[in-house]
Amino acid sequence: MKNKKNKKVLVAGYFDLFHSGHAAFLDKASDYGELYVVVGSDDSCIVNKNKRPIYTQPERSYIVSMMKCVSEVYTPDDCSLLNFSPYLDEIDIFLTNKDGDSKEKRDLCLAHNVEYVVLDRVPHANLKQRSSSSIKCELNLIPQRIDISGFYDQKTINGLFPGSVILANINPIDSDLRSGLSSSTISIIKKIFGPCLPKHIDRLDLAKMIFALENPPDRKYISGVVDQLGICLPGINRLHFKDEYFPSKIEKAPDSAVDLLNKYCYLKQTKPRPLGYQVFDGKEKINLENARLLSKEADNCWESLLDGNIKELGQSINIIHNAQKNMIPGYESDFIRPIINEIQKNHFGAKIMGAGGYGYIFVLTENPESDFIKINITKQ
Repeated sequence: MKNKKNKKVLVAGYFDLFHSGHAAFLDKASDYGELYVVVGSDDSCIVNKNKRPIYTQPERSYIVSMMKCVSEVYTPDDCSLLNFSPYLDEIDIFLTNKDGDSKEKRDLCLAHNVEYVVLDRVPHANLKQRSSSSIKCELNLIPQRIDISGFYDQKTINGLFPGSVILANINPIDSDLRSGLSSSTISIIKKIFGPCLPKHIDRLDLAKMIFALENPPDRKYISGVVDQLGICLPGINRLHFKDEYFPSKIEKAPDSAVDLLNKYCYLKQTKPRPLGYQVFDGKEKINLENARLLSKEADNCWESLLDGNIKELGQSINIIHNAQKNMIPGYESDFIRPIINEIQKNHFGAKIMGAGGYGYIFVLTENPESDFIKINITKQ
């Protein structure tokens, strides 16, 4: 029987977002002998956890290799949960934690005459217990969207008259739920892909997938696609609709327009939308005249953006806000009315993001107030 110090020990995992729990596990595993580590591939993580890791396999293997207790790191391409099997013939002990324990692993180790040990998750000293999954739940690297001109993704409107929506894709901020920044769509994306958009799926295809998930066949009301495309498409985009749910044409603003807007764009936080707030109250005026007005102003807004005229752009945004309010009065609540009026008076332009004005107000200004939040529009 080998002494413990002469035994070879193997562990396997992804070790994404390396944290103190990983370090404690590896340190404890090294007490059993000379430690070897299998770091799973990116594709293996996608196949087995339905999520692309934040760090690539080379990054994760490098981090693990820097642990003093680790003798060597293996990086197999195999996508199975038994990707450590080629290394078992040289190993005396295989260790895993309770989350990774399985009958398949036990049987494989038994077949190779390898001792199988399951460790509890025990944080070091008085440190908080950590897991990559819990950290990812707290993280959000998914962009958010600002609708500079909205509503026209609704077929009830674009079926009356052709028009467009203008969206800006922004780096994420720490925002409240029900605040007009697509929190429900982001929650669905995180549930499926983790805290960032998958890089292996075309952005338009990704938006269609998320749109389908949010609008299952048995759903009576089909929600618009501004959230999905606004989150998935970087930069500033104009989506053209003509009696359809998904745009027939998408225009992308040049980087110069993004640079211009980034100098002046802010958010002002109001408060989360109350439960039970009803946008539609029977006073809607969704008709051809109002659809034409909103469509025309979206045209003017896009032209001002491409021309680089920030003052005209601000005026256009104010007009769009009022046009959306005229069409659906519940879009602007009694609570937000004096606030938005004051901001529009003192700055280039402003419009509300969330239903009723709960959540955030998008503001164009060269003189931001102390409670304005600077946002950054992404580029391709």
